[in-house]
Amino acid sequence: MKFLQTAIMALFLSAAFIACKKNDVRTPSFKMEGAWEGKIGQNTDAPSGQYKINIKNGGTIERINSNGTVSASGSWNMAGENFTAIYFYSNGTVVNVAGTTDKSKNKLTATWSNNGDEEGTLYFSKQ
Repeated sequence: MKFLQTAIMALFLSAAFIACKKNDVRTPSFKMEGAWEGKIGQNTDAPSGQYKINIKNGGTIERINSNGTVSASGSWNMAGENFTAIYFYSNGTVVNVAGTTDKSKNKLTATWSNNGDEEGTLYFSKQ
């Protein structure tokens, strides 16, 4: 009988150790740097125009036009979930972007405005 009790106790202890096995699944860390692509809209229009940016280390941002070249550059900042950027075109247009990131989905939703009294919304995802 004592042997049976010891065997049952050993079985329960081994089951407890197996059930408490460490899970090695790791969530990848979020990085803002990289290519992002999405849509941009003006005023209250739904975003439908091409929008692509390249976010670089050190706080540099590049606006990429539809033929794949840099059309504007500036700086960006991230504080928690809040993203801000400002970039400058050679014709004097200055664009401000402010939005919120969804780090689990690599998405950003934002508003934009420029020094020509234009504004709108945009969204983009990391490529």
